[in-house]
Amino acid sequence: MPGFVQMHKKNTALYAKFGRKHCIMMAEMTKRGKRMDYVRLYHDLLELLPNGSIQELMKIAYQHVHLPILATDVTYQLLGIYPKEKSGKPYWDLLLEKGKYDTKTIMELYEDEIMQSADQNERPYLVDWGRAAHNEPKIVGLIKVNGHTEGFVSLLCKKEDCSEELLGAVEIIAKVCSILYQEKRLQSNIAKLQPKAFINELLRGKINSREQLLQWQQNTAFYLEGDYMILMIEGQMESVDTIYANFCAKLSVIIPTQLSLIHQDALFVIIYDVRIKQIPLLRSNLASLLSDFHLQCGCSICFNDLLQCQAYIEQARYALKTGTRHDPGQSLYEYPSYALLSLIENGSKQLMPVNSLHPIITSIQAYDKQHHSELYDTLACYVYLNGETALISERLHIHRNSLAYRLRKIEEISGYSLKNFRTLLHLSIHFYLAAQKEGILDNK
Repeated sequence: MPGFVQMHKKNTALYAKFGRKHCIMMAEMTKRGKRMDYVRLYHDLLELLPNGSIQELMKIAYQHVHLPILATDVTYQLLGIYPKEKSGKPYWDLLLEKGKYDTKTIMELYEDEIMQSADQNERPYLVDWGRAAHNEPKIVGLIKVNGHTEGFVSLLCKKEDCSEELLGAVEIIAKVCSILYQEKRLQSNIAKLQPKAFINELLRGKINSREQLLQWQQNTAFYLEGDYMILMIEGQMESVDTIYANFCAKLSVIIPTQLSLIHQDALFVIIYDVRIKQIPLLRSNLASLLSDFHLQCGCSICFNDLLQCQAYIEQARYALKTGTRHDPGQSLYEYPSYALLSLIENGSKQLMPVNSLHPIITSIQAYDKQHHSELYDTLACYVYLNGETALISERLHIHRNSLAYRLRKIEEISGYSLKNFRTLLHLSIHFYLAAQKEGILDNK
């Protein structure tokens, strides 16, 4: 009788906390099956709420179903497993040993359409196909929070042993696991909510003034150190949000200083505290990870003013749009490589002014401002006069050696060669448009 009273109190607390609809659904599930004691399973699992762990939940579940059981989040990070001993099943034992799946294994799940099957089943179902399950059949139940799949409960089960009784048990376990997971996630995410909201507002163009930026930084105590880069990532596949989640989990390992946002079926990432010397390694690691997940990414140049985010989001967008059209086999498209094509194909009026510029322009303008030099005027003259050093020296009233020094300095600062055809073409378009705007164009 005391046990019944305790269970009644637990049910009453659950009813108050999670609502009538959820509790009725859980109660109905306890009526299924004949041999499985659903009432006892339901009672024992509820005893864990609200402060128990998912590992404890897996242990209790095992005592009822008598089969190995585990839970992972949507990125296949292990949340709990019981028993904690090897089963002789490679994929199962990999999670036990490593606590997560690597990128190769995750993509196997995707390629074998195991990952996508979660979108096609509300109730638990048997997975007995693909490399990870052909010899290791599992009953899979979904951990859901607010209607979204956040993880999986897997019961190691032979195909011939799969029954409505076990499916019903996994359904109860998964639903209680969902409640517990939601509680734990809310507790762990409190510190992340404000930075996420900050990045959400920033990337959506809602922060437009220094005052707004400072207010957000003070309210969140979250200060992004420069320099910054913007990534726009897309994948032409089903269950792309799940792929994005797994990609971000791996990305956070190789690039810890980043935050992400999914918007209009694309994944946007802002990388902060970018060090110029680290860019080649960052580029290599990023390209490799994108390739592993069959994703494509547009990448902006580095910038140091968060209020200019929208211009660099546009860079990432046009790099991705232009790059996938011209070089569909690649995974990473950097804006400097596609800026000229973007300008030609979309016209200067479609691009923000800063994005119609070749990176040389922004580099030497910043240098001129800091050092009171005249590299921009030197470059303009160099382009207008087609590199004729005698005419350029005469026009600028400088010695040829001084001109040679300035041109070397431009190449050194920007990292681009003035002998490159694409570079000269882009610069020619820039200075042509600049002269046209100022009304000083010489058409002769």
